[in-house]
Amino acid sequence: MGDEKKNYHVGDKVEETAEYVCELCHTEGGVHVHEFKEGEEFPVCGVCGNVASSWKKAPKKE
Repeated sequence: MGDEKKNYHVGDKVEETAEYVCELCHTEGGVHVHEFKEGEEFPVCGVCGNVASSWKKAPKKE
């Protein structure tokens, strides 16, 4: 199972510095990518403001 499939929720610790997208607003056409650093906590999405934000790693750019 790849890390790209794992979802993170508000308050979860960032396990790896990387770019992430909010699944809630990203799936509705949003393209906002956020970089979070290892050890930080995942926040409420600053774009959609949803406290039920679910974060996942952004797809790798080719």
